[in-house]
Amino acid sequence: MDLQRAGRARLNLDTAQVAALARELHGLVRGARVKEVVGLPPADVVLVLEPADPDARGVLRVRVSADPEAPRLHVQHERVERHDGPLGPFFRRAQSELLGATLAECVPVAGDRIALFECREAAVGERRALVLELFGRHANL
Repeated sequence: MDLQRAGRARLNLDTAQVAALARELHGLVRGARVKEVVGLPPADVVLVLEPADPDARGVLRVRVSADPEAPRLHVQHERVERHDGPLGPFFRRAQSELLGATLAECVPVAGDRIALFECREAAVGERRALVLELFGRHANL
């Protein structure tokens, strides 16, 4: 049991790592348009993005996961296998409010293990944010 706890503690990201990851992703996603929002219940969302650079090829996929066993935030190269069945209210709302928006930034929340994706020019006409709290088993999206 103690080995499991020690192993899990090593897998959790600290505030400096979350900040570094958000800054790296910011350079990739800034100005990209949200082409698709893929809900993967119970705790993952994949943002399929059209890069802002007109010379860039293909799309960029960013996986945002609040999985209690492995919360994470990363670029995903492979296509996503779609979820079978109906999506819950959170995923439906994320799709309706983020689709077509421009990603203004991906930033860490100072002093915390939180990454924030700020979206502008969304279909709803207002700014929106997708927030990932990377708190181990208490991760939240």
